Amino acid sequence: MKITLIEGENQPSILLKGTGLIDSSLIYPKRRGDKLILLRKIRESSFDAVFVSFINSNYEMAVFSYLTGIGFRVGYYSNRSNYGKGCGLLYSWKISLPDLAKDRDEIELNLSLLEPWNREVRKSIIPPILEIPLSQKVWAREFLKIKGIKKNEFLIGFHPGAGKKMRFKCWPLDRFIELAHLLVKRRGVRIIFFGGPEEKEWKNLLIESLPQGSLVVIGELSLSQTASLISCCNLFISNDSGLMNLAYAVGVPVVAIFGPTQVPIPPKKGLHVIRSNLSCIPCYRYSTIKCRHRKCLIEITPEKVFEFLDKRKLIPDSLR
Repeated sequence: MKITLIEGENQPSILLKGTGLIDSSLIYPKRRGDKLILLRKIRESSFDAVFVSFINSNYEMAVFSYLTGIGFRVGYYSNRSNYGKGCGLLYSWKISLPDLAKDRDEIELNLSLLEPWNREVRKSIIPPILEIPLSQKVWAREFLKIKGIKKNEFLIGFHPGAGKKMRFKCWPLDRFIELAHLLVKRRGVRIIFFGGPEEKEWKNLLIESLPQGSLVVIGELSLSQTASLISCCNLFISNDSGLMNLAYAVGVPVVAIFGPTQVPIPPKKGLHVIRSNLSCIPCYRYSTIKCRHRKCLIEITPEKVFEFLDKRKLIPDSLR
C-alpha cells in the first residue's frame, strides 16, 4: 500500500520526511488553473481511495475528490448547511459529522474515516509523536546559543496567532506580552515567540514590547526549523493553533488558551487547557461562530494564566 498526502502550500509533509508514514505528497494550489493540472495528474494515476479529513465539511475538497474519478471516496458531511449536505452526495462512503463531533477527539474523528475497512481501528489510538532528526536538534541548539539562550535556562515558547482567518479564537496579543513580562520578572525564564508569515505584522511590536533578551522568530523559520526550536522549549503557551499541535507532537508540555472552539476530548497528557466557564462555549462549530464579543477569551487575564502555570508546577518555583 502506498500513501500520497495532498497538502497545502505550507507543505507540512516536510515534518514527515523519513518517518515512513507517507510515500509522496502533492501540493493543493490556490490558483484554479493549477488545481486543474493537479486534478489531471491524479486522474492519470491509479489511486484506489481518497480520504477527505476536513472536519468542517469542506465542500471544495468534496467536489475535488469527486472530480478525481477515484471510485472510493470517504469524507464527512453535515446536515447543518447546504454545503455540508452537498458533501454527503459527493462521497461514496459518508460519515455524519454531527453524530461524531460531540465530545470526540479530532484524532479519533479522523480514524473513523478508516472504518469501512476495520471498525475496530479507533481502539488503537496513540498520541502523535514527531521525532526531530539529530541534525535539526544540533541546529536548534546552536541557533539558541548564538541568540544568547543557554541550554540550562528555562525556555518558554509562545504562539499568539492561529492563522489570519482564525483571529477570532486568539487571546489578545497584549495579554501574551503581559504574561511574558510576569514570567520573566517573577521566575527569570527566557521567552521565544513563534509565528508564521501571516503574523509578521506583530513582529516589530513584540520586539519593542517584550522583556529584554526575548527572542522573536515570527516569519523567519521553515516548518522543520520551527519544530526543532519548539522541541528545545521547556513549555509552550499558545492559542488553539497548528503550532499548539506541533508542540504537543514533539513532546513539549503545552498550555493552550481556548475560547470559542472545542477543547480536545478526551484530555491529553501533556496538554493543559485554560478556558472560561461560560455556558455558551464552544460556539464555533462547523465553520460558523455565533458571537463577536469574545468574552470567553477576554475574561482570561495574564494573572490567571500565571496562577494556572504556578499551581500545576509548569514553571520554576522561584526566580532563577
